[in-house]
This record gives sequence, C-alpha cells and structure tokens, in this order.
Amino acid sequence: MSVKQTMVRLALEKGLDIAFKKIKADPVNGVTDAVKLLEQYMPNTKHDEVYTKTGNVFTNFPHYVEDPNSKWVKFGTHLVQDVDTDILKSLAINLGYNAGYVGLEKVRDIRDEEKRNAPWVLLFDPTSACNRHCTGCWAAEYGHQLNLSYEDMDRIVTEGKEQGIYFYL
Repeated sequence: MSVKQTMVRLALEKGLDIAFKKIKADPVNGVTDAVKLLEQYMPNTKHDEVYTKTGNVFTNFPHYVEDPNSKWVKFGTHLVQDVDTDILKSLAINLGYNAGYVGLEKVRDIRDEEKRNAPWVLLFDPTSACNRHCTGCWAAEYGHQLNLSYEDMDRIVTEGKEQGIYFYL
C-alpha cells in the first residue's frame, strides 16, 4: 500500500472508533454519521464511473440509511451492538477498505492493462481433512491428505497481494 493509502486507513480506523461509539449511543443518527464518514474517506476512483455507472460501492449508502426503519439501519445497529468492536473494525478495514477499495482498484488496473479478469477476493481451503460427509461438500470425498502447507498459504497470500487481493475466505 502507498503512504497515502496507509494514512487514509489510519484515519478511517480512528473514524470507525468514533462511528461505532455514536451508533451504540444513538443508532439511527450514528449509522447516518458513519455513512457520511465513508463518503468523506472513500471518494470515487478512476474506475468507479466506468464499472458501476453510479460511482463506487459506497455511493449508494446514503440512500440505504435515509429511512431510520430500513433493514440496513437495523442491520448496522445490530452489528455494532452485538459484535465486538475490534472484530467489526477489522472486518470494515480488511473487507471494506483493503479489499473493496484499494484492492479492487488494483484488480481493475490489472484487468485493463493485461486484458484478463482477476478476483478481488480469494477462497482457498487449507485442508481437506473433514470426516463429516455433508451433502454436496467436496472435502470428505478427496481424502485427508490434501493439505496446504504454511509456505503454500503464505505464497498464495503474497502473490494475491501483488494482484490486489486483500481478502481471503
């Protein structure tokens, strides 16, 4: 990440601390304030108008929270009140900022320059060692010897970051 992106991330972390406190104290206005924070720190990127026609993923947030009884206000309120703040902050930074904003920009640059698709999030399974035999699940069908080593997982994540992938499931 660039110095600018790191500074924005730090500012966003502090802003999230404030937003979470406001949401806990006053859910409806707190969610609205959090959305305003996103608008301030997450401006459109050079790709947003091309790919979405309406700006970036955060552009439509104000519409979702203008009704205090909307499902999104209720969902946001419950998240902040019921989930540990550090977990939410980590999720917001890693999924929202690193993957959905910084990483997606890099993925789109690669897509435009190299004329190929690249994912913005990556799913990989470190092990197939499962004995539950759930219907439709692949893990139990392939034996228990298929495991990714720490070195393999580290290589996947390192190569992913080079491609703009900052979130792994």
